[in-house]
Amino acid sequence: MALFIGSTSGSYIQTSVSSLSASTSMTIMCWVNLSSTNTGNWREFINFNNNWGINTYSDGDTFNISGFNPNGPIMGSNIWYHTAATLQAISASSFNVFGYLNSNEAIGFSNTSRTFVNYTTVTIGNANDNGAYSSPLSGMIRDVRIFTRVMPVAEIKANMYSAVPINQAGLLLWAPLDTDLVNDKSGNGYVFTSGGSPILVAGQLQPYIKSNTMKWIV
Repeated sequence: MALFIGSTSGSYIQTSVSSLSASTSMTIMCWVNLSSTNTGNWREFINFNNNWGINTYSDGDTFNISGFNPNGPIMGSNIWYHTAATLQAISASSFNVFGYLNSNEAIGFSNTSRTFVNYTTVTIGNANDNGAYSSPLSGMIRDVRIFTRVMPVAEIKANMYSAVPINQAGLLLWAPLDTDLVNDKSGNGYVFTSGGSPILVAGQLQPYIKSNTMKWIV
């Protein structure tokens, strides 16, 4: 199972999180399968207060880190990709940011200046742009993991192959999105609310798992 967000604006799931400083370092990751529709639009995977996250660029196909827009490789349709991004805070307004496709570094900038607000919400499958939610994923997403630390590449890869988060230090949120769209399984007790028409669907699974019971091939 996976969360499906269509191409219509207004669909998402979202949770409030404990207020985090705008200078918090993070690693975020998820599996994504883009449908062939909605090309030519931003498509959000994970988004924090419209500060930053993982998405496609405005063409709807180019892997991107929202808030920084360092364009990466083209993502094909109807293919499962493991996507990840790290944000290392140098100061309250300067960051190192890197993006990974299937644990391979794809994009990155060092010492990039940005000004963010404190983090209070996480939106999956869209972005809360002043309540507009106008960048729907138009595809499937599952296994969202958010950590309040920067992971080395080897650990990102280990998480890609694991059905559960590896080394849970700093684990803020874990939404498998395999059986429900409500519960965070990190142990931090976050609860998702939804807007529009997000649904759980059966579909092609990412290549490292044998079944929708989350038994992974190692």
